[in-house]
Amino acid sequence: MSSRTITASIAASASTTGATAVAMPAAAALVSSLISGTSAAETLGGTAGTDEIFGYGQNDLINAGDANDTLWGGNGDDTLNGGAGDDLLVGEGGNDRLDGGLGSDTYRVTGNAASGFGGHDTYADTGSSGVDRVVVVGTGAVDIGIKGWSATGIEQIDATGTTGAVRLLDTGDANLIDLRTTTLTGSNLVIDGNYGDDTIYGSAAGDTIVASFGHDVVDGGEGGDTYRISGNEAAGWGVFQNHDTYKDTGSAGTDQIVVAGTTTGAVDIGIKGWSATGIEQIDATGTTGVVRLLDTGDSNLIDLRTTMLTGSNLVIDGNYGNDTVHGSAAADTIVGASGNDLLDGGAGGDTYRVTGNEAGGWSSFHSFDTYADTGTSGIDRIVALGTGDVDVGFLGSFGASSGIEEIDATGVTGTVRLYGEGSGSTLDFRNVTITGGNVVIDSSYGNDTVHGSAGADTILASWGDDVFDGAGGSDTYRVSGNATTAFQGHDTYKDSGTAGTDKIVVTGGTLAVDIGIKGWSATGIEQVDATGTTGAVRLLDTYDANLIDLRTTTLTGSNLVIDASFGNDTVYGSAAADTLVSGGGNDVVDGGAGGDTYRVTGNEAGGWSSFQNFDTYADTGTSGTDKIVALGTGNVDIGLLGNFGATSGIEAIDATGATGTVRIYGDGSGSTLDFRGVTVTGSNAVIDSNYGNDTVYGTAGADTILTSHGDDVLDGAGGSDTFRVTGNTTTAFQGYDIYKDSGTSGTDRIVVAGADVDIGVKGWSATGIETIDATGATGAVRLIGTNGAELFDLRTTTLTGSNLVIDAGWGNDTVYGSAGNDTIANNQGDDVLDGAGGSDTFRVTGNLLAGFQGYDTYKDSGTSGTDQIVALGTGDVDIGTRGWSGTGIETIDATGAAGTVRLISTNAADVFDLRTTTLVGSNIVLDAGWGNDTVYGSAGNDTIANNQGDDVLDGAGGSDTFRVSGNTTLDFQGYDTYKDSGTAGTDKIVVTGGTLAVDIGIKGWSATGIEQVDATGTTGAVRLLDTGDANLLDFRTATLT
Repeated sequence: MSSRTITASIAASASTTGATAVAMPAAAALVSSLISGTSAAETLGGTAGTDEIFGYGQNDLINAGDANDTLWGGNGDDTLNGGAGDDLLVGEGGNDRLDGGLGSDTYRVTGNAASGFGGHDTYADTGSSGVDRVVVVGTGAVDIGIKGWSATGIEQIDATGTTGAVRLLDTGDANLIDLRTTTLTGSNLVIDGNYGDDTIYGSAAGDTIVASFGHDVVDGGEGGDTYRISGNEAAGWGVFQNHDTYKDTGSAGTDQIVVAGTTTGAVDIGIKGWSATGIEQIDATGTTGVVRLLDTGDSNLIDLRTTMLTGSNLVIDGNYGNDTVHGSAAADTIVGASGNDLLDGGAGGDTYRVTGNEAGGWSSFHSFDTYADTGTSGIDRIVALGTGDVDVGFLGSFGASSGIEEIDATGVTGTVRLYGEGSGSTLDFRNVTITGGNVVIDSSYGNDTVHGSAGADTILASWGDDVFDGAGGSDTYRVSGNATTAFQGHDTYKDSGTAGTDKIVVTGGTLAVDIGIKGWSATGIEQVDATGTTGAVRLLDTYDANLIDLRTTTLTGSNLVIDASFGNDTVYGSAAADTLVSGGGNDVVDGGAGGDTYRVTGNEAGGWSSFQNFDTYADTGTSGTDKIVALGTGNVDIGLLGNFGATSGIEAIDATGATGTVRIYGDGSGSTLDFRGVTVTGSNAVIDSNYGNDTVYGTAGADTILTSHGDDVLDGAGGSDTFRVTGNTTTAFQGYDIYKDSGTSGTDRIVVAGADVDIGVKGWSATGIETIDATGATGAVRLIGTNGAELFDLRTTTLTGSNLVIDAGWGNDTVYGSAGNDTIANNQGDDVLDGAGGSDTFRVTGNLLAGFQGYDTYKDSGTSGTDQIVALGTGDVDIGTRGWSGTGIETIDATGAAGTVRLISTNAADVFDLRTTTLVGSNIVLDAGWGNDTVYGSAGNDTIANNQGDDVLDGAGGSDTFRVSGNTTLDFQGYDTYKDSGTAGTDKIVVTGGTLAVDIGIKGWSATGIEQVDATGTTGAVRLLDTGDANLLDFRTATLT
């Protein structure tokens, strides 16, 4: 019976598993009973003897007896429990739970995932005695399916029963596989974590581990462990073995990652950082395809300094995240990928590969990395690769400490940008060899410092106020954008290279471009090329006071403008014809050689942001026509700082480009503005010397000159010049000017505008001015002198406008009126007044007590018209004269004064002869003043005041009144001779004194022509008092009252 049972057992085993029979444990040599289950789920139990139990189909529970039993699970998820003996458990199909119990149990496995796989079993041997082991049987590959491995009670896994590969194959779940207390036998045995985020601990010997799919933590433990990798990220989740954490804690043997599974395909070794991994080597020689040591998207440390990398196809890839990468001691290939990484290839000639660009977004651009290669051997280089544009991003500064010797852009068909991240960094390529004519250096945003390489570099100005040094070679600085849109900042150019031609090149198509600069001096730039756009190009300075010296720079493009912007700048143009805009600030501008154009816009009224301020023009060029051009839709002020003349080097000023008035505008510092060698074009141009005592010379053409403030010397020079005057001594007075128009052609004139206007002059003689036109003022116009003694000679000047008054001002002046009808104001000082031709009016105001206008000599030489003195005021008026004889004055009109009007002379012995003068107004008094005067009244009724001195008094025609006051004790008026030659009317002496005594001093009395002496004007005693001489006193024809 036993022989038959054993045979049946073997047959059943063979038919069930398809495997070769295996030797039974010694105790199981004889089977006492054969127990077979059905296809249903059932519970089978063994006997006290040696049993062989078959579970067949469904999920069976099989419990062994106490002897050395053999348990066959069959199909289904079975539970096999061994007994007290040394049992053999074969789970067969399904995910079984296997427990050998007491004794040294054997778990037999055959088949693999492709054929006859026995499922993923749970090993949980509860026995505490003996050696329990998993034994592989077969001739091909075998998979030991497990559901994790932890505290299994299994002491050994023996893979020597087959020559094929044996996998300890986990499920797709996240499991713990802990083999630290398990002995693995067979070099063909592989630990395979399969799917799921597993934690794997190898055995104490050298293991082969395949972490497989999922984010696993793998620790081979002791021995020289091998971690086998295949698949890549591009192939998807079913192929890529994902990102694992390597933590090999073993101290013996060489632990290594080995690429397997393909001979030509790409492989990705997924990692979660790399630091103190315990892995001594990564071997990529198992494939000719690219092998990436591929990090996750997290910010990790990848430190390979103690790891040997084998295979020229191996690439360290930081993937996404802000990683820190340290390469191995050999020549590494590193891809920082996306994220702001710190990259250090370490020893050996390392290659940093970069692809993608910022425009492609976060999944393309490798972002901004810090290069810090600490290795001292080999050539470390950055290599750009791709079919489009590539951006090599730099985080922070780049320079000698970056350890990069070469940047290779030849692997890219598009543009390669060496791209700063815009933090105000230093990008220094002086020790770097850049290969490829498609490379541009772009510092991006921020105030950066850029040093180019020893070769020919292309540098983008980009945003921020940068410092650019192309260093060696023929460097090109590319600029686009303008102050309105995408302005790239004010940069400092300091190209230190001495070889090649360095140039700034504008790109813009049809757009305006501003080349922002911070001054320009010893820049090392040989050329500025603006031909890359048809729009306007400005070489645009900052608001600071800078030196812009372009004398050794070639400017190309008729659209290029040098713009000093704000600040007190000094500007030197190039050797060619330049266009310069001084901008705001008091600048010194010198266009140098060539016919230069100085463009001016804006005006003072528009404020600091409009007015270009006062500039010094000092064009030293001797060729071409240098010109100032005014442009704008309103008024434009061309400010001139200090003197302007032949040394300014300006040949022309063109105002035709402005629709409003163009002022050629002095700074008011007392300067000389000399335009005699300048051609001014445009009838809208005016010369304005501004404040200060300036000297102005006009052009050879017809100029308009504003007298402005200050005591100026004004010479219109050639042409018909117009001097414009506004303001008066009360408001906005424009000072006392000297007119000296040296031109001999045309008609020069002064033209006024405003309400009341005062034309201040320092005398008027041989001025060259033919006309003074006052018709532009709505109020009074005065031609007014200073307080000095001046000559006003207007005999060759035409005065236009009935509102024009000649006022020589204070001082003892000599005034000659024009050939027309003049109005002359008798201002303070003892003047000589000659109205000359026409009907002239001399205006007098004030009196001896207030505002007296001095003792004037009237000498009107004109023979036509009626000349008159007109007294004006609300009180008394004194018309001061130095005698009155042959004055040429036909009338004295006192009707404009509300008080008494005295024609009063000095204290000298004067002749007052008014016999040919008409006196208008009953308030006129003739007062010859002190001194022994001779007085002849007019043909009308005169009032003559007998002032101090022994006078000869003749009232002449009309009824005349001689006024007497004072006495020999107080204010005696002298002994007068009365000789009234008039035959009509009644002439009389009238006493005034109130209650005082009055003495009428006479020198005899005979045929005086006086009909009456009236003493009723005082209650005091009145004496008709003769001298001490022997005189005739004959009052027979006089009435004494």
